[in-house]
Amino acid sequence: MAFLFYQEDISQKLETFCRIVDHADAPLLLLKADPWTIVWANANCRTLLGEHRLTTLPVELEAVLGAYVVRSITAALEGVIGRPRAASPSLDCLTAVGRQTLRVALREVDDLPDHWLVTLSPTAPPPSGHWRQDLVQIIDLLPVGVEIYDEALNAVFYNKFSDALFSYQEQPVLHYEDWWEVGFFDDREREAARRTWAEHVAAVRANPDSTRQSEHWVRCADDQRRRLEFRFRVIEGKLVLIILDVTEQRLLEEELRNLGSIDPLTGALNRRGFFEMAETLLAHAGTAAETLCVLMLDIDHFKSINDRFGHAVGDEILSAVAARIDAARRPADLFVRLGGEEFALALPGRSGALARREAERVRRLIAQDPVDTTAGAIAVHISIGATEYAPTDTTLDDMLLRADRALYAAKRAGRNRFVWDGPNDEAQPPLDDRAM
Repeated sequence: MAFLFYQEDISQKLETFCRIVDHADAPLLLLKADPWTIVWANANCRTLLGEHRLTTLPVELEAVLGAYVVRSITAALEGVIGRPRAASPSLDCLTAVGRQTLRVALREVDDLPDHWLVTLSPTAPPPSGHWRQDLVQIIDLLPVGVEIYDEALNAVFYNKFSDALFSYQEQPVLHYEDWWEVGFFDDREREAARRTWAEHVAAVRANPDSTRQSEHWVRCADDQRRRLEFRFRVIEGKLVLIILDVTEQRLLEEELRNLGSIDPLTGALNRRGFFEMAETLLAHAGTAAETLCVLMLDIDHFKSINDRFGHAVGDEILSAVAARIDAARRPADLFVRLGGEEFALALPGRSGALARREAERVRRLIAQDPVDTTAGAIAVHISIGATEYAPTDTTLDDMLLRADRALYAAKRAGRNRFVWDGPNDEAQPPLDDRAM
């Protein structure tokens, strides 16, 4: 019963307190600790923060003002425990008219254990004069993000474009430290971006006339990853960020690069793309003593197929054979159409024995089922020449010459088979004759 009387006493005191200060001129709210919860807000506070955000009370403070504000309030109060219990940090808060830097004055309420009275007041008056209002409106409607931070990196201003990018549903981002966890799910990407930002901020502070920029793939409020370009500049002591969405531009650039290195008919690499990537594998094999094997593949009697059924059916055969090879390879393997009906596979990390098995597996995969075409089902076979890296190989052509020599040996031996030509071997067909 004593506990019930105590609870009733607290409720009466709370009701009396709220009635007394409800009509105060300053925006006031009452917080209860652990967890920080808004249990009451006066009319001016509702106007400042937005009536819709305080419709249902009590509500956790983090849901209204964000995790950054909660952490800052907790840190501010740690220094006043055991003293006259008050603290006044300046925090970036989301208000009904946008983000503002507010002086947040906290004082413990007598006779209400764990309750704190919070007074909110802007640290600077809003801009005055029509030209300033027009300027703010213009910046707000720019098709790029504009963010301004004070010396403590508290946000002073975000425009609408920036809000559209970063107004996440799960939590408000009121300080850029709140942004990292929701914007970057990959730990390595997050830490790399953090380091880059810290370097850029330090650089533009050291030289306010300079501008730095970086790009990152960022998860945005619409749950899409976008490629964003951030430009850093310090103006009058304020850090200004300009944010451009360059996703479509970068994807187009990637597509154009792919068009320059991808064979449009088969989707395999073309010669240019293959040589650019395979030379890197060759250099790595030379320095790290890793294995590298190359298979050259040629469709048997392809000219006869073209002469009998036409070039359109020939293209269908090329596409189908390429699709089967591409589906069989590992992601690390490079697949190229060298020209006409000739293809190649570069197999990094494969020994000669494994490359032999891979060549036979691919040969069987092509031969086991006819290719369905507009002219009907057509049986298709391939011949393969294979080799592996040798320390004396200085270019990729050294390996391709041996693989090409082995390919022609397979053709002469009856086709539909593979031949191995190692660095120190003569081109020889396998002991198990596969001719059909």
